Amino acid sequence: MIQLPADTFHFDQPVSLGNSFSGCVFKGNRTVFDGGTPVRSWNITHDGLWCAPLPCGHRFLYRNGRMVVNSRYPAEKTICCRRWESEQKPGTFEWVKNSLRHSLPAEIRRDAANAEIVLYFGWQCCRLRGMRIDEEGIDLPFDSAMYHAPECEFFFEDMPQSYLSCGQWHPDPDERILYYKPLPGENPGDAVFFSGGAEKLLLLEGIENAVFENIVFRHTGDAAIRNSHQADHRGSAALELRNAKNCVFRNCRFESLSCWGADLRHGATGNLFSRCEFVNLGSGAVKMSGGHADDPPESYCGRNTVENCSISHGGQRWSGSVALLIRHSGENTLRGNDISDFPYSGISCGWTWGYQPSIAHDNRILGNSIHDLGHNRLVLDMGGIYLLGHQPGTIVAGNHIYNVSGRFFCWGIYLDEGASDITVAENLVHNCVNEPFRVHFGKHNKVYGNVLIAERGSACCAITRGTMDRKANSFIPGDKVFDFSHNLCIADGMPFFMKYLLETPGKQEMLDTWAGDYNFCWQLDPSCGVKFCDDYHYILKTYTPVPDSAFITSKRESHTVFGEGGLPDPSVLETCGMPEAVCRLYRQYLSRDKIRGTSPVPRTAGKRETADAVNSGEISESRCDKEL
Repeated sequence: MIQLPADTFHFDQPVSLGNSFSGCVFKGNRTVFDGGTPVRSWNITHDGLWCAPLPCGHRFLYRNGRMVVNSRYPAEKTICCRRWESEQKPGTFEWVKNSLRHSLPAEIRRDAANAEIVLYFGWQCCRLRGMRIDEEGIDLPFDSAMYHAPECEFFFEDMPQSYLSCGQWHPDPDERILYYKPLPGENPGDAVFFSGGAEKLLLLEGIENAVFENIVFRHTGDAAIRNSHQADHRGSAALELRNAKNCVFRNCRFESLSCWGADLRHGATGNLFSRCEFVNLGSGAVKMSGGHADDPPESYCGRNTVENCSISHGGQRWSGSVALLIRHSGENTLRGNDISDFPYSGISCGWTWGYQPSIAHDNRILGNSIHDLGHNRLVLDMGGIYLLGHQPGTIVAGNHIYNVSGRFFCWGIYLDEGASDITVAENLVHNCVNEPFRVHFGKHNKVYGNVLIAERGSACCAITRGTMDRKANSFIPGDKVFDFSHNLCIADGMPFFMKYLLETPGKQEMLDTWAGDYNFCWQLDPSCGVKFCDDYHYILKTYTPVPDSAFITSKRESHTVFGEGGLPDPSVLETCGMPEAVCRLYRQYLSRDKIRGTSPVPRTAGKRETADAVNSGEISESRCDKEL
């Protein structure tokens, strides 16, 4: 065992540990691996700014653990551009020109010419330099991966020093000085400041069976200017694992990072993060990705576990990032984690669109508490748990998801394009802007034992495009999107089940997409007489009712119980034969004082109930396997 001292180690470059350190136990004692430099001495300029030496290469400032905003315009809010012009390379998805048609004042155009534009469009955050700005708009520099968006939000960062607002800073790399404009009444001794420099802190390559305990990783400085793409999967991390196997990180803390906490790459297998804390992150906590389906076996990344970790206040620099990201990686377990305060999704799993072969199989997402997402409302198309593509053997069970907002398209559990052969069981989902559960075309999924409570104006379950095969531009006859059974669905003024109006080409009727029965559907608003609908228009909020006589057949919802009025008493569910797990989840929901008309559930209340249920055996992995 290597006993690390109670000290802080400052890194300008990452420390690399290879095979010779296999089997070592690194036990920390308030030990800090720090990529930053403390700012200890401030001078005060004639105009009230604080200034201090800026270490070479440092582009980040942290105050009491939080990233300090660089001087920007506008000072706080974003600018909305509703006209975006693009040119696409014929026959490709490559965009050769992007322009924002938004006129800025002349003085802003001059000062923003050398600044950094921070652009939010769709589900992405983009940081670019080298714009051409004139009185008609902003021509963005070339980025082939950008795409046309109907509208966007943006602001400029790293503006001249004159744009500083209280609580913001400005680096001057030529003079090697950093400037900070204090908050009203703030004194130099009121806060602890660090600058951030090192992009990575620790690189593990070819190491096996190493253990790291009680170590703090903090103050990195990934200053990349890039398009974050989906989930900011290209970002760096404080900790990087390559061909690292069966390594353990226990009771470690990852804080005040410019990008990710940990990045598990090619050949990273069997690694464990247990009872770690990730807080104040530029991107997310842990991402995993190895070789693709046709790559050599040695590139496989999988069988990793993140359990009982606390992950909060992420996406502070890259708003399109997620807390936990599984891309080309399989057989991983994400269990008992508490995830909160991210601008985008909580967990994202899968990285192939449609039904093509995927490495992301047999992943297990169990007993996580995921809440308070999408708060800045800058990105869209998100879920508390987001899954993409063909994922045979993947299980999403026992999770509690609530308070999911965002710009729009904000679901609780979201199975996106081609999501197939996934089991979604015994999850509690409520307080989401859109439906608690949604599938954007897929097949052969099993959805049972969930409690799905819709907000006013949303359905409990939604389908888009049914069983479409985008590659063949057709629907798959005979297949169903899912088997939807033994779920509790509570709606408030909207149908329980709906199919969105979004079909290209042709149309598949909702009746041809649905298999399910033995559900319990309760309508809080008795004036809504529609149970099922088709052709839902998410902007106009219009839809085509599907008659009960057409939807309810001997093979579909013929045993489902429908009721209406105030929230049902749990005894009603028990009388109707709903599974004990559903009754227990519903009682959990009621015990949190969530009654009609109250505010969303406080984020601090009962964070671990669902995780504890998994760990205590109430919702067990073996039971999921047995029921499958």
